[in-house]
Amino acid sequence: MDLSSAAVRIPFSRIDWEDITFCLAPLLAAEIPENLRRSVTRVGILHPPLVREKKKNTFQVVAGRKRLQAARLLAAQQSCICLILPPTIPEATLFALLLEDNTICRQLTPVEQAIFFQKALHYVDEEEAARLFLPALELPPHPYHIRRLLGLLELEEPLLLGLHNGFLDESAARELGALPFKDRMTLFEVIQDLRLSVGNQRKLVAICRELATRHRLAVATLLDDQAIRQILASPDANPPQKAANLMAWLSRKRFPNLSEAESNFKKFVGGLQLPGNATITHSPSFEKDTITLSVNFADQEAFLKTWEKIQSALAEPEDS
Repeated sequence: MDLSSAAVRIPFSRIDWEDITFCLAPLLAAEIPENLRRSVTRVGILHPPLVREKKKNTFQVVAGRKRLQAARLLAAQQSCICLILPPTIPEATLFALLLEDNTICRQLTPVEQAIFFQKALHYVDEEEAARLFLPALELPPHPYHIRRLLGLLELEEPLLLGLHNGFLDESAARELGALPFKDRMTLFEVIQDLRLSVGNQRKLVAICRELATRHRLAVATLLDDQAIRQILASPDANPPQKAANLMAWLSRKRFPNLSEAESNFKKFVGGLQLPGNATITHSPSFEKDTITLSVNFADQEAFLKTWEKIQSALAEPEDS
């Protein structure tokens, strides 16, 4: 559809701001991004929003809501050039245009994708929605992916906002969704407070679920351990240090035998009084009894001076 001839300057007063049919952002994330504010302040709106004409000479925002909001707040004029769509245009087409407009320069967040399908399914069935919209999100046109996205909307608002803003990993969010409310929120608070990386988020959830199952405890009870409370409340550690200490504590609880072996190995190495250029390591997870000695030499000449002694020490004893 060629929309170039439909460009019209519309007063902000004629836009129905209460109509959020095509708004994809969670309610708590409705603020205008700072980079958009700066852009609109400098040059105004470069990409006209899409609106659909409604009754009583008002307009419904289809795409570009935040651009319009930024212009309304920051621009000197009381109107904005928009691309007007006729009131008879099918809803399926409107949602297709909304998707195209939003995916031109960025990927929709998982939460935005979920909200998109939640709203689109009021107008098209699941099979048609999969066929029409999933390819634009680079997903196979199968309803399974729609149902999987919609499952995210069962999370509480703080988790949805964290997922939308990018500091809560989608896989970790799905794992949290499978937990009881108190366990879920307790873990989320730890993730949020310590600003855990994606890897540590997934590791935290997995280890806590495993330990809780092993000891027949709730995850919230597990994380209420005095040692963990001390780690999280430590005034001398910053969030990354607290995260490292917490993950180390959980790993020791998860593999107590491995932790004991690691402790004994450190004592063994400490008793050797190795020079600064030498290190000793054990096999991964102590799967074998072998150990490895590594020695750094300044150059080949320094190595050759010691090599003869090394050869002699490594030589197998002769058969008696």
